[in-house]
Amino acid sequence: MFVAAACNNAPQQKNIVSHTANSQNIAPYKYSNVQVFKIDTIDWYKRKDFYVRIDSTTFFKIYQDPSIKEYPGLDTASNSFDFYYSTQQNKRGLKEITILSQREGESCVRINYMIYDKGGKSISSFLLASSCADGGFYEKSYGKFMNDSTYVLYSEDNYDSKDIEKNPKVSCDQITTTIKANGTTSSKMVPLKMMPKL
Repeated sequence: MFVAAACNNAPQQKNIVSHTANSQNIAPYKYSNVQVFKIDTIDWYKRKDFYVRIDSTTFFKIYQDPSIKEYPGLDTASNSFDFYYSTQQNKRGLKEITILSQREGESCVRINYMIYDKGGKSISSFLLASSCADGGFYEKSYGKFMNDSTYVLYSEDNYDSKDIEKNPKVSCDQITTTIKANGTTSSKMVPLKMMPKL
């Protein structure tokens, strides 16, 4: 029997969606100006009924990465999708959005922050929250904005474990990301003894 050690007992999410946002949203995004990010507890197969899926044309406009050659939503039997999550106001005059992605092959769900210039060219991106588990290994993270240019992510994983059943090694970190005026970012990681509650 596998028992995962943890930096501490992180709070259990009781709501289907856990976030702090105002009530106004801008279609097709589900939310706007979210401050606290956690992965929802919606079943993998039901997210497509809760969020708006990103189509193949928009997918490549969002992920302007030449190494990505294929739209993950092509396989109708797969549950690898990307969804519009939120729009984020800022004082930089840039387009800033968040995207929720689930990848069946990785058993992973992530929310990423995406920053673009006024012409739609990608400037930078960073992780806001995650929930991944495969073969006994896991990763979870959540965080919050301290202001519109500083995000603090709390992350826990056991990827460094040599034997996850007998001697799991769990790591906790705090990653502070600063968004600069031009949309580029810098991050600083500090090890933690336990995951704080938000």
